[in-house]
Amino acid sequence: MDKFFADHALEGVNCPVCNKACDYTQRYRFLRYPKVLCVVLQRFVYDDWVPKKLEIELQVPNKEGEVLDLESRYTSKTRCELAAGEEGFPVDAAVD
Repeated sequence: MDKFFADHALEGVNCPVCNKACDYTQRYRFLRYPKVLCVVLQRFVYDDWVPKKLEIELQVPNKEGEVLDLESRYTSKTRCELAAGEEGFPVDAAVD
């Protein structure tokens, strides 16, 4: 989950306003959580075109009363608004 929700650099994306290649940072966050959350574990990698299974232990809360806390780490703090220091992706005014 931490890897998926980490900031990812996007390099060389064409800006729709200035039409130049720019670098951006992409970030995923939840606005609302679904009733059921399905997670697909990527347990296979390709080493020289040969698939290999990773032996990774998945740790989830299993004690009574213990809760998996997703909200404090993966929820958008600004509810669709830009956070301090962030800039939105430029949008061409002529595009609807």
